[in-house]
Amino acid sequence: MSTRVPTYAILGGTGATGSQLIAYLLSRPSSSVNLHIYARSLPRLTAQFPILPSAPNVTLFTGPVSDAQNLASCLCSTTAIFCTVAQNSNNPDTSVSITTAHAVVSALEILRAESPSPASYTSPPLIWPGSSSLVKEWETNGRTPRFVYPVIHSAMFYVYQDLEFALEYLKGQEWIPVGIWAPGALVNDEPRGIELTLTDGGGNISYADLARAMVAMVEDGDAEKKWTGRGKEMKHVGMVPLGGKAVAGFVGLLRAGAVEDGE
Repeated sequence: MSTRVPTYAILGGTGATGSQLIAYLLSRPSSSVNLHIYARSLPRLTAQFPILPSAPNVTLFTGPVSDAQNLASCLCSTTAIFCTVAQNSNNPDTSVSITTAHAVVSALEILRAESPSPASYTSPPLIWPGSSSLVKEWETNGRTPRFVYPVIHSAMFYVYQDLEFALEYLKGQEWIPVGIWAPGALVNDEPRGIELTLTDGGGNISYADLARAMVAMVEDGDAEKKWTGRGKEMKHVGMVPLGGKAVAGFVGLLRAGAVEDGE
């Protein structure tokens, strides 16, 4: 990664994942990272983080995700885009992820068209929500009994369907590098440490560790080649926990990979 100060766009900052991501990045020196934060509700966001309006390294953008021009302003000149917009509610009309995917692509298309050389425009990597439960190859890793997967998929059918629709759409945008953060069960706990992997998933991790894993996906060495890919080469990135509390029964498993609505 370049030595210049990175500028990270965060889409959704009031849910469990987005708020942990903001808190983690705010804990860094303000001279080491710039943040563009896009939220539907500014009062809700600033109630959680009163420092944001006066933070010298933070620019806030407010509005519906469908406002492509406003979203493009948020994404302009960013080093990476972190999307934490998703939901846990398993409703038949769930479309948060696919709607957000279309909005992000529309905003990036605006930036590409406005660039001096649209044909050679380089999109910032998009770090997108997923789930270890959506990666078929990981079902044999032994971390979760295989009989549990049908239960998870039934309980989260519409949420997972929405995620899969979004991923299939993004797969068709071969000019955008995408890394899919795919944790197992998520718990409220202190950061205990994780390792990124392309071959494993399903371990229980904290939201705080998930935030650190997402940032590592763009800062870990030659991150774009390691943790993101384009088109059919998009990468699901698992997180192996190095410690932390266990999730009892199915409660955590049914939350595996889904995040609270962070708009």
